[in-house]
Amino acid sequence: LHKHFRDREINKVNHRKEFFRVSIDEIESVVKTNHNNTVEFIKIPQAEQYWESQNLSNNETLIDSL
Repeated sequence: LHKHFRDREINKVNHRKEFFRVSIDEIESVVKTNHNNTVEFIKIPQAEQYWESQNLSNNETLIDSL
């Protein structure tokens, strides 16, 4: 993947910073075509811990404003 998307790197100076300007659909296509067609991509994860953390932060903000 790194070689395939080399021209789309965000950090052109430090190649160890592995961030690329690509969509998940592009990544999925390259993986399925060149590596493993049996892989499954979950494009909208449940992210339960993220949403729980957001709720806790919102509650703390509400309490602080009282």
